[in-house]
Amino acid sequence: MGSREELVRTFHELTEKMRAAMDGLWRRIAAWSRDEMLDAGAIVYFSIFKDLAHIAGVYDVADWMLIDERAHKFKPLLNDEYSRDALVQLCVGMMNNHRLAEHTLMQHGNDQARLYTLVPYDVLNGTPYVPTSGPIRPGDSVLLRKNDRYRTSKGVLGLGEYNRLARESVPGTHGEGRRFLCETWVKYNAGTAEADELYTLEQGYSRTLAGRGSSLTGADILDVRAGTRRRHPGADEVLHALAVVKKGTLAHVAELLGADKTAVAAVMARSVAVGHVVEAGDHVLLSPLARLAAAANCGRLYATVRDSKPFHVTMEEFERLNAELKAVMSQWQVRGVAGDHVPNDHADAAYDEKVIDALGSVHETVEGILDRFADEVPRLAVYRDRLTSALEQAEDGEVSWVSDVTIASYHTVWFELHEDLLRMLGQERHE
Repeated sequence: MGSREELVRTFHELTEKMRAAMDGLWRRIAAWSRDEMLDAGAIVYFSIFKDLAHIAGVYDVADWMLIDERAHKFKPLLNDEYSRDALVQLCVGMMNNHRLAEHTLMQHGNDQARLYTLVPYDVLNGTPYVPTSGPIRPGDSVLLRKNDRYRTSKGVLGLGEYNRLARESVPGTHGEGRRFLCETWVKYNAGTAEADELYTLEQGYSRTLAGRGSSLTGADILDVRAGTRRRHPGADEVLHALAVVKKGTLAHVAELLGADKTAVAAVMARSVAVGHVVEAGDHVLLSPLARLAAAANCGRLYATVRDSKPFHVTMEEFERLNAELKAVMSQWQVRGVAGDHVPNDHADAAYDEKVIDALGSVHETVEGILDRFADEVPRLAVYRDRLTSALEQAEDGEVSWVSDVTIASYHTVWFELHEDLLRMLGQERHE
């Protein structure tokens, strides 16, 4: 999709098409005869597993969409008077002939009843039983026959071609020597070359997990999703992050750095001990001298970034987009009414939604910019996730996530991002 608006428009168009198709299907079903409804009901139940036949490349319409001709003689019995009670006897365990003595319990419940089963339990002792009701008979149905057209990822195919391609398609994870390597095997063989090879095949479809192998932990995956791996930052990095947030919690600083919280806590404790960081309840902030030192250290800490022409070019794009964001935020805070500018009380949901849509357009652009920033400074990827989270909550109707300064709202996170970039480059904020 070329834009957020195009994606939204496409979803609306698809929704209307699905609604029209569903309406047409229900009208078609409403016009069915009793026999058509009976056939359709039977086919729905016993064709539940037909997709497995499709995957195996052995699907046959006669196997799944036609009913044994002998079954038609029972249709007169399928009525409210008889079949309702028959169904209850098969499934529910509520009929009198299901009741047992009061000192017994059913196998899978707390009731004195037994459900009907088609297989006698004495087969467990090796007792012979009838394995079949006879040879397979021709099938039939009063429903219209399925056209030999199947819409697939390879286009519209006939059944023969569909089955052939399915049989020829073998997932890499089911290749030679891998077919029976289940999750239990992986549990006891994680980290081996064979397990890594197995995982690498699937991870090749992931932008963030490609090549990571079979030794990933849950914590590793959460870090990868955030766009960074757990790091153990030095004191200069921690002080830089604290300078960006001005006053924040330990968790906030760790999130900003994409770093291990325990490692950040250790650095913070040492900084408090030497007077670089001041504690204020659950929050911490830099001492005045430490703030000056943090600004001076940025030149050394981010020397590579300051010498990077691509990073500066991307920063120029960000500054232009920052002007657009300011305009959107102005519309959010103040709106025009009868030629006058008044504070936005957010009583007009349609107006707020329009502004949030504009914010979404800004977000689409900044995502690409942040990707380029993160190519040079990986920890910056966390801003994309934080901005996306705030925008999604705003789009869900939680309007405080647009600009509320008391939470990680879109504007709050954007402000931190801008401050972070300016400090890294040694630039001043132009208001």
